[in-house]
Amino acid sequence: MASQTNFEGLVHKVLHEPGFWSKLKSDPEGALKAHGFHPTPAQVAALKSLDYNSIRGVAQAFNGPAQGTIC
Repeated sequence: MASQTNFEGLVHKVLHEPGFWSKLKSDPEGALKAHGFHPTPAQVAALKSLDYNSIRGVAQAFNGPAQGTIC
């Protein structure tokens, strides 16, 4: 199902789709398009500039080292 890319949809996909987080880190545009999103150039640029290790660190601080889809 194709959808317009919004932050809530992105977060939902990260939290509920195994493997999406890894794909998003390595190829943000490809990961979004493969899941029916239509990202703008600004959205792709924002995802490419994220510090994924910092986000992972926050997730681990809350969930422990081996839990969740972000760790």
